[in-house]
Amino acid sequence: LAQATGLPESRIPVPHLLVTRGARGAIWRDQASGEETRAQTFPVDPVDTTGAGDCFIGYTVAGLDQGMSRAEALRFAAAAAALKVTRSGTADAIPARAEVDAFLAGIEPK
Repeated sequence: LAQATGLPESRIPVPHLLVTRGARGAIWRDQASGEETRAQTFPVDPVDTTGAGDCFIGYTVAGLDQGMSRAEALRFAAAAAALKVTRSGTADAIPARAEVDAFLAGIEPK
C-alpha cells in the first residue's frame, strides 16, 4: 500500500485501512492506535478468484452492520470469500449467509 500511494501507511489520511491480500488473508489497521486485526484464510481449492475481494469486503461490512467485532467480521468475510473462490462466476457465485454459517461451523482457519 505504501508503494502504491507513495506514503508510509502511518501517513495515509484515513482512519482505517483494510487491505486484502488474496490467499495471504487481510489486515485491518486502525491508523490512530496502530492496532492491526488480521484475517486468516481457509484451506480450499480455488476454481475462480474473480470477485473474491468484493465478496470479502461486502461480508465484512455486513458483519459489522450485524454487530460483529472487527475480528469476527473479518473471519466471517474470509469464510465467504473462501466459499466464493470454490465456484466459477462473480455475483452469482457469492455464497448465501446460511452457507457461510455452515462453513464456519465445520472448519477452522489455517
